[in-house]
Amino acid sequence: MSKQPDFPYNYVHEQSLLDEAANKLSTATQLSVDLEFDKNRFRYGFNLCLIQIFDGTETFLIDPIQNEMDLSAIFTLFENPELPKIVFSFGEDLRLLHSLGCFPKGLYDLQIASALLNYPPSSLATLLDEVLNIQLSKTSQQSNWYSRPLSDAQIKYAVLDVVHLPSLFDVFKDQANERSVSDWIEQEMHHFENENHEDANQNEILKEKYKEDLTEVEWHLFSRLMYLRDRHAESVNRPPYHISERKTLTNIAKNPESASDWKSVKSNHRTTKNDDFVNHLQSEINEALEEAQALELSRKRKAYKKPSKEEYEQWRDLERKVKSVKQAFFKPIQKAIKEDYGDHTKTFIINNRLIKELVEGKTYKLLPYKKELILKYSQKLDLSIDEYVPALN
Repeated sequence: MSKQPDFPYNYVHEQSLLDEAANKLSTATQLSVDLEFDKNRFRYGFNLCLIQIFDGTETFLIDPIQNEMDLSAIFTLFENPELPKIVFSFGEDLRLLHSLGCFPKGLYDLQIASALLNYPPSSLATLLDEVLNIQLSKTSQQSNWYSRPLSDAQIKYAVLDVVHLPSLFDVFKDQANERSVSDWIEQEMHHFENENHEDANQNEILKEKYKEDLTEVEWHLFSRLMYLRDRHAESVNRPPYHISERKTLTNIAKNPESASDWKSVKSNHRTTKNDDFVNHLQSEINEALEEAQALELSRKRKAYKKPSKEEYEQWRDLERKVKSVKQAFFKPIQKAIKEDYGDHTKTFIINNRLIKELVEGKTYKLLPYKKELILKYSQKLDLSIDEYVPALN
């Protein structure tokens, strides 16, 4: 077991310190980057709480919460494609940065690389233990990164989350060269960093599954109540689930009279247990029911619309075709890839979603290396592309 040394870090919580950090980091040849954020867990919305950057010598913990700072100099570094950034499982971080107007380039996500190197899906701590014999504590991973001051445990966790990335990168880079998958990783990184999440709904309020067994009228009322909950959550800077449980709103949608018990529901947030909010709640209910009547919504028809017979048959035909093509064409190819590159790499390269997309003729997301592999093994196994996946020709 490797003993963890103390790593130096710079706590950046003022603009002058940020400017100094940006100047120093601009001279680096490589950065390791991670973010800590809160996504409707302790506060409302998707919030950046901490930026960790390691330049190979020092770690900078950039705190955007203590004081309002202009992060544009750091974002400029992130967007420089000539400055490599090593990251791990950076998908959510990328979505957050896109929502802030920052579009990082030059990324190397070690989690993606690990899949193509046939490592099983793992946390960073697990990979560091397996590859470098370094043990990390996970105790602060789910802590409240919005709270200040940060605890010693949080700071240690934040620092250690980036300082070991270069060592892991070096190992993976050598392994990628040995296995001849460096180009595959490069293609995956290019695709990863060029996806645009700028317009993604980071605070989705309604989902189809919420319709459950609600009628049209009940769904209309439930939707109004969910938006009311969200507005209040934003006004008091709390996650929506802290304001009220979804099942409470579902019950009111099914039985509007139960809203009179709002103040006595223990799980409802204290800021809603007053006459002003309850009166507002009742007004929303009354308006929603009036709207439902004007829209001629039904109190009996279910809000979830079942597919028509024709739509259902089309879906069944596609499912049967996907199953058939998977069994006859993709299974043998997956087996061959597994034999040559490993089971985890096989699963990453050809999964069920990709198979369905290719059967449907959707090839626009297919990376060149995946197409080359499919064509290579189909020829080797004497499988007909034209018969099974004509869109690939």
